[in-house]
Amino acid sequence: MLDQIFGQLFSSQWIVFVAVVILLVGLCELAWRIGLAGSRKKSEADKDSGTVRSAVLALLGLLLGSVSPSPPPATKRAANFWLRKQTPSV
Repeated sequence: MLDQIFGQLFSSQWIVFVAVVILLVGLCELAWRIGLAGSRKKSEADKDSGTVRSAVLALLGLLLGSVSPSPPPATKRAANFWLRKQTPSV
């Protein structure tokens, strides 16, 4: 019985697409309402701390992204081999 129901549901990709879209829109609406209810309970100081926390984390991400560790020795050897192969010997 379940095989027949699922077989009909998944027979068309449009039915699956519409079901997934409805599910995602419903979950977005639910999350919005939960977040809105939670934000009403917070004090003004708590609301402002989120902005500062986001800025600090963004700067930390930029800092960590700009620091480039040296590549492993195997990568260096492969690059040197490739460069020697590309340069003509005189």
